[in-house]
Amino acid sequence: MQHVAGERVIVSSGKHVLITGCDTGFGNLAARQLDQQGFRVIAACLTEAGASSLRSLASPGLKTVLLDVTDRDSVAGVVEEVRREVGEREINFNICMLSGLLSESKPIF
Repeated sequence: MQHVAGERVIVSSGKHVLITGCDTGFGNLAARQLDQQGFRVIAACLTEAGASSLRSLASPGLKTVLLDVTDRDSVAGVVEEVRREVGEREINFNICMLSGLLSESKPIF
């Protein structure tokens, strides 16, 4: 984080952001806005149709992954895919957009 003219500003260059729930709504909006700001967005969508729609509205730098947060195998697969994408760097932000789903929160990394 840097200070510019007395304001705190998050520097986006090279930073990865993982966002779930990107098919529609706030997750989709957050993914597109952070993509426009230069973040390296990994957008998790439930459906291929949602992922395809998001890719059509975003820069080539936005990466989509298919994720069903209620399926352990799906979550494990995305964890490995994110690790391959990010490498030794860390995820700077993880923004979860879960609509109508309440469950026990557990770390995945």
